[in-house]
Amino acid sequence: EVTVHPVGEIPFSNDVGGVHMEGDTVALLHRSALSIGQLVRDGQSGKVCDITLKNCPKLPTKVHATARLHKVEDEYYVFGGTSMMKTNFNLHRLIPPAAGEDLAGAWDMEKTEAIPVAFDKAYPVPIAGRLAVLADTYISDSDADPLDVFLYHPDTIEWETVAVEGEGPHDSRHVVPYAREQVLFALCPNFMGFYDIYRLDLNELVWENLGSGEPDQDGNLPGSRNRCGYHVFHNRFLALGGGDKFSSEQSGVSVFDTDSFQWVSADVNGEIPHGVAMATSIPLGPSEALWIGGTLEDSTTHAYHITLRH
Repeated sequence: EVTVHPVGEIPFSNDVGGVHMEGDTVALLHRSALSIGQLVRDGQSGKVCDITLKNCPKLPTKVHATARLHKVEDEYYVFGGTSMMKTNFNLHRLIPPAAGEDLAGAWDMEKTEAIPVAFDKAYPVPIAGRLAVLADTYISDSDADPLDVFLYHPDTIEWETVAVEGEGPHDSRHVVPYAREQVLFALCPNFMGFYDIYRLDLNELVWENLGSGEPDQDGNLPGSRNRCGYHVFHNRFLALGGGDKFSSEQSGVSVFDTDSFQWVSADVNGEIPHGVAMATSIPLGPSEALWIGGTLEDSTTHAYHITLRH
């Protein structure tokens, strides 16, 4: 059972990313602007009903609108293009104000070890105390080549080019990576309008192609979604909003069980956002998340509180 509760409008365009800090505090990155958000909960239901934002001073290094904020263990990183160069990928560590000071104060930025090769497109996701990146590199012959796998290790401040076996995901319009413990999943829209699903265990380093997954209880396979929002609750992957291969707005929720490799029919309560694009999901706990995104038609950005019960 999935419950979607609208929180309200966010005063940014739809290029926004964020992470959970502690308690009911989140950090949001919009272009080169960092904001600290405090969630307001309903006293009876516990649902998030509002968010108050305080803007930090602008970050010392400009980042492209597509750059995103990530939390790896207890450290904060910005991964993406710098200045106006979308594909000039860098990884910067964000240094918050000193303990006891206002989190909405000035944050510093520190460039990490240089990325091993130039990325054309890159899909990052934190996994087991590291940052994994599925990347289409400039040394690839074409989009038909499988994506390469890289790991950034914060403890050694080094990048690792991971040698994997098997044929992994290709860059087909947009790749959705997500992680569960030591296992990396990648969902890629295919030309049939469904997902191709890949699985990589970092202990085995062999890509496994799961096809489009097993149909749900009613025998249905959900269509793939462009520019959708997604979140992982333990073993359940949720995709919301976005559009189909014809750019028509998608409604409802698609749920994939990463244990059984089966799509699951979900009972959904609350207002379901239609066509929400460029969304970011911020985990707040084992069964709740703050979901933020614009729409396919305009730049209005909204926040939603999502809970899962199963």
